[in-house]
Amino acid sequence: MPEKLAQRPKMSFPTPLATWLNNDWRSWAAQKLKQSPFARELFRSEALDDLQRLPAGLSMWNWPILNLAMWGDEQF
Repeated sequence: MPEKLAQRPKMSFPTPLATWLNNDWRSWAAQKLKQSPFARELFRSEALDDLQRLPAGLSMWNWPILNLAMWGDEQF
């Protein structure tokens, strides 16, 4: 590996998550949050519904909540 790459600072890599959450996964994510007993226990229904209406640039807020909902539904 070139020294320049080996010694550079740690970097993340971009994913098309915002695109997925606004297109391909939009209806799936909305349905998942709507049907999640765990998410509905933690968050107000209105707040979860509002998340689905966020502009594309803010849709990343859905990702951690969606992961939390799926984890909670599986564990509890």
